[in-house]
Amino acid sequence: MISVYCEVSHFIFFVFSSCPLVNVTIRVCRIEKLLIDSIKKSRAKYPKCDDVLPKDRLYKLIFNEISSFISCSTIENKCQVENLYLFILASELGRDYQLPLNLYKRFLGFQEVSGGQNPKYTTSCELNYFTISVMLFCIGNRGKYKPIHDLLEEEIVKKMNPTAKTPDTERRLLLFDSLACPYLNDQFKTSLCQIYGVNAADTKKLIEAVKKYKFSFTQWENFKFSEALDLKRGQEVY
Repeated sequence: MISVYCEVSHFIFFVFSSCPLVNVTIRVCRIEKLLIDSIKKSRAKYPKCDDVLPKDRLYKLIFNEISSFISCSTIENKCQVENLYLFILASELGRDYQLPLNLYKRFLGFQEVSGGQNPKYTTSCELNYFTISVMLFCIGNRGKYKPIHDLLEEEIVKKMNPTAKTPDTERRLLLFDSLACPYLNDQFKTSLCQIYGVNAADTKKLIEAVKKYKFSFTQWENFKFSEALDLKRGQEVY
């Protein structure tokens, strides 16, 4: 069974490489997610079956294909949205298949602006709302991604700054997503509220309300990738 799944996966990525469009990416991710979920169910149902144990063959193939495509792309090219879907798909493989830090740096166009023990980085171009949200979702609070995490915080602050040319809608989306994000600490969230103009008395209430009632546009917890992909497919224009 693993061999069949690997052949299917390899063919899917081969087709994708010739047509890396958003709609095609959604279909590729949905098929690969079906394969991943099928392997997980098979392992649970037949824990001693030799044919389903080497899931690493499939996972490694998917991981290598994703890494190969992302490594040839940067945030400056036209494949930004397609790459974001692939980053999420890679996160579905689990902790043993986390994309390397250098791959994130290359994609985001990392540029060091100051050295020393605590180097500062910037990106080759401005990060949009979707990129910031997806990157935070994928890296979580893992220590090895700290440079990415720090950079994302800086980008959020830049966008929230009243002097920035960030559209009002994007600022609001980013504010509520940041306040609900479990990977950002309360001190940082408080500073965002201050930048946005929320008074000190209401800041704590706002943060607590967003956490309690899930007032965010990104589903940080209990996210189901399959359902999200199906919704996207349902919105396609026929």
